[in-house]
Amino acid sequence: MNNIKRDINYYYEKRHLVNGYKIESISLEALRYHYVNTLRPLFGRQLMPLSVIEDIYRANKSAFLGVFKESNGCNPLSICGIISLFPVLPETREMITSARLSGHGMNEEHLAPSGVFADSAYLSMGIIISKNIRDRAAYIILSVQKILEYKEVFSFPTTDPGLNVSQAFGMLPFHKYEKSELGVLHVLN
Repeated sequence: MNNIKRDINYYYEKRHLVNGYKIESISLEALRYHYVNTLRPLFGRQLMPLSVIEDIYRANKSAFLGVFKESNGCNPLSICGIISLFPVLPETREMITSARLSGHGMNEEHLAPSGVFADSAYLSMGIIISKNIRDRAAYIILSVQKILEYKEVFSFPTTDPGLNVSQAFGMLPFHKYEKSELGVLHVLN
């Protein structure tokens, strides 16, 4: 995880590496599969309950994206990585920045509806599943491109891997007087 920032800089200049890969909403089946087999073992209790994730998915399928190898289709086993990027309502943004809401309290009511453009998003999690270096590069490039579609992206890391991802994406503490550490709201703008 400590090398993600270096990898982003290196691979962003090599966008041709994403040929043969795509980023799109994952199926609910794939989300459930990776929740049980990949995410829960890694994040444990720090992860939102599956029922909340399913409600968020039903409210806005674009909140959960997978990077896929195009040649393998979109089955759960062909996912190179998953990124949870929740497009949030303006009221939700205010709740996040005033410390009245963190990721664990977020639910489907805080998301912008499917098809509605949102200026802000909340990075709930990002995980690279594949061990293949080309898959990892494609995941990083496509995830960064998706993140940069928003005016600002927030994260509230509660695990060391989550903090590493936030820092690797260039996120800084929202309040300038705070240090970049667990339990601190981060923003990329």
